[in-house]
Amino acid sequence: MAARISDAAANSLIAAISFGGVIGTCMAWIYMLTDRNVFNAFLDMGSNDNVYVGTDTDGTTLQLHREGTNTNGSTLPIATWFHLTLRLDTGDVYAYLNAVEDATEATPTTADLDHLIVGNNGFGDRSNARYAAVKAWSGSLSPADIEAEASQYLPARTSDILGFWPCDPGAAERLRSYAGGVDFTVNEGTITDEDGPPISWGAPSVVTEHVLVGGAPSTIPIFLRR
Repeated sequence: MAARISDAAANSLIAAISFGGVIGTCMAWIYMLTDRNVFNAFLDMGSNDNVYVGTDTDGTTLQLHREGTNTNGSTLPIATWFHLTLRLDTGDVYAYLNAVEDATEATPTTADLDHLIVGNNGFGDRSNARYAAVKAWSGSLSPADIEAEASQYLPARTSDILGFWPCDPGAAERLRSYAGGVDFTVNEGTITDEDGPPISWGAPSVVTEHVLVGGAPSTIPIFLRR
């Protein structure tokens, strides 16, 4: 299960979430369908395009952008799933490719981190790609956290989570967030459903419910399975 975003017009997914300050994390599994040989934008954390990750003008070299400066990383594959993370930690910005740090920017930021834009940015750097297991937090995840999140759809870390968009099939489901309460909206064009990455859904989620057992209150776990 994945959402296909085409490179037509400004086709993208947008969530009006606020990362706040200069700390936050977002991530997604991504599958580029073609080498467009131009800039691509995958994950953008602010409406002023101050912090985003995409590619350089060759269409395949990972590029981390921050307030007018760019740092390049590894060559991204075509027609192969890869996991991408954009992390801010007290002003420094990091891009992780398949849970491994790949590019860093360490200049001060004044970014307005008030949106998550998937598949585009304000400069019109589009993408022709599938997206799945999109997640965002107001906190800065550790490398171990990022590795754990990359292995499954379900969020392993639930504290300070802003959103979890698995991109399930269906007009409404592909936009729905299962954490944070902010669904995606579609900016121009049409989003379609395609196959997702080869990862597990994840361990069952556990919630608790208070019931009376023998006349006394008791808390029992309830496992929520997909």
